Amino acid sequence: MKLGLLLPTSTPDSSGKAILDFARIADQGGLDSVWVIDRLLFPLVESLSSLAAAAAVTSNVKLGTNVLISPNREPALLASQAASIDVLSGGRMLLGVGVGSRADDYELAGRDFKTRGRRMETDVTTMRRIWAGESVLAGYGSIGPRPVQGTIPVLFGGSSDPAIARGARIGEGHMCIPRGLDRQVEQFQKFRDAWTAAGRQGKPVIYGGGYYCVDSSAERARERLLAYQQHYYGDRQRASGMPPTGAEFDLVGPPEAIAEALLAYDQLDAEALVLLPISADPYQAEAIAGPVQEIINKRLG
Repeated sequence: MKLGLLLPTSTPDSSGKAILDFARIADQGGLDSVWVIDRLLFPLVESLSSLAAAAAVTSNVKLGTNVLISPNREPALLASQAASIDVLSGGRMLLGVGVGSRADDYELAGRDFKTRGRRMETDVTTMRRIWAGESVLAGYGSIGPRPVQGTIPVLFGGSSDPAIARGARIGEGHMCIPRGLDRQVEQFQKFRDAWTAAGRQGKPVIYGGGYYCVDSSAERARERLLAYQQHYYGDRQRASGMPPTGAEFDLVGPPEAIAEALLAYDQLDAEALVLLPISADPYQAEAIAGPVQEIINKRLG
């Protein structure tokens, strides 16, 4: 079981030092990957800028977006930015994309919210042509550097039927919304079924995960996790009932309890589990890269 770590770009105590500390800890601790989330109308440190900075202080971890709201961005510029991070990191970039559900982000960017799904498919095709070195504008040359990988794997987020179908048809894999183990099992099976129905060969690349909080008190950890989600989701949480209680809060408590809960996630058969911290305290990263990972590795042999 591989573990990835979300960089704390959106926590209330976020800072440049904390973001880079998390990246270093993950890299030096043998974790699989580091990731960033994406919002526009929210006080977070910008996603691609954060990954570029993480590339400079790491050597081994993959660098991914989980997920980038790609229809809110101009595709040629995004293709160049993603390829540049791939070059700067020696070929470690993963582009997780999603359409998002917040109309205000699109309104602020001056982009159409209603056509975001259709635009995403066109944009991914355009970006792949750019990464292949093709001209996408008659009479002009290529855009940006060629990725070290030749192309950049595109993973699709989202839990709706159209999002699942789109990702299975044109993506390399899927990133599940962190809503507890049972829901992820269901979502992953839907994606694998859609992958087969689309006539795709091989296995999709799938990432699971969830919010976590390391604390000697599981009760206090749940309270801290809930406080962070209220900070992040705000009015949307109250309007939609997010987040559900119960299984979604299973990754809380001391390292031993989190490791024990994560062992159940092995049934997902995922490439890695991406863990989302609720604090920029370096201990949150150190606990995952240290005792949590050690317990899991020992148990799984």
